[in-house]
Amino acid sequence: MTKGDCLAQLKKLPDASVDLVLTDLPYGTTGCKWDTVIDLATMWRELYRVGTPECVFVFTAQSPFTFVLAQSNPYGLKHLRHTIVWEKSNGTNPLLAKRQPMKVHEDILVFCRKQARYNPQMIAGKPFSTSTGKFTGGQAGGMAGMPRNAAENTSTRYPRSVQFFSWERGWHPTQKPVALMEWLIKTYSNPEHTVLDLTMGSGTTGVAAARTGRNFIGFELDAQYMAIARRRIRCAQKGKADPQPTQAYRQARPRMETVRGGAKLLSGRSKRTTTALRKEVRHVA
Repeated sequence: MTKGDCLAQLKKLPDASVDLVLTDLPYGTTGCKWDTVIDLATMWRELYRVGTPECVFVFTAQSPFTFVLAQSNPYGLKHLRHTIVWEKSNGTNPLLAKRQPMKVHEDILVFCRKQARYNPQMIAGKPFSTSTGKFTGGQAGGMAGMPRNAAENTSTRYPRSVQFFSWERGWHPTQKPVALMEWLIKTYSNPEHTVLDLTMGSGTTGVAAARTGRNFIGFELDAQYMAIARRRIRCAQKGKADPQPTQAYRQARPRMETVRGGAKLLSGRSKRTTTALRKEVRHVA
């Protein structure tokens, strides 16, 4: 983990040293100083250099940034392999609910030079019913061209393009669920692979990497979030519970307000929030 500008630090990494890029870039939708879209052309140039030939590049996004990111790739849409929708448990922009649907999802864009490495995370399901004439008990009854007993009897299902993960009220105002990042890491990398997060915030991707047996490289500009990320990742490496913010910090954390058809963080980070964050750093250290 390194404190500093992600593009400057990215240039210091050796060639072909990263197997998976999994990052939550600034979307440029809140008007806050920290939520400024980075130089995507420079980012792509360096990512293609540090990534192995099989490296998968996975980004969380939300419109309109989704379209900006997709079109920023130097190969156009050729390397955009597929997208996933993260369905949240809580909707945002409630003050605009009478004008437009509440936002309950974010996009996940998957890029790769060639067909992306893919380890589908199978989910449990019910065995198919005989009453429907579909697979059950190892049979494929009634299906043309398939002899009976030709079907594998299984209750597992392949993952779908819409994935539900509960939203977490954590350290950072845009923090993603650890479970979501674990799912993405398992899907697009293998154990012992190296995962890179350009803007790690409070370290959620690093926590997920530690829990899944991957190596981790992370960059972050904010010293206080950096301290929290280090503590969280150390706990994950030791198999300890993930430290959680106190109630005082949760109450002081920046809130979202609706402005001009979008969302904006109230004052970015208030003096009250900064004080609470400093106390949290001492609390988790």
